[in-house]
Amino acid sequence: MHVARYTFRPFTPAYVEKGTVPEPEKKRRSRLLSRLAADVAARVNSKYAGRTARALVTEDRRRAGTLIARTLTYKPVVIPEVAEPGEWVKVKVTAFTPHYLIGEVVD
Repeated sequence: MHVARYTFRPFTPAYVEKGTVPEPEKKRRSRLLSRLAADVAARVNSKYAGRTARALVTEDRRRAGTLIARTLTYKPVVIPEVAEPGEWVKVKVTAFTPHYLIGEVVD
């Protein structure tokens, strides 16, 4: 989910509209929605913990020693660097964040 605050565009009716939402309130709402989205994403990702899935290694991770693999449903899984991009691996999900899963390669 992407949360973005509305910004006024010059020469549009909203640009001169009275009674618009003040910036501090927009920020508060944006933070609230972002936290809610992260909570929902973490709940969804928690359901993968302990599961095993087939995943395609798609890219090197910025952190040394890790890779990103994608499950058949395109969920990103951070794994140790034990395979090459383009390889299919079997991963067991050991942890999660709101944004990605963390796993280990199993036989």
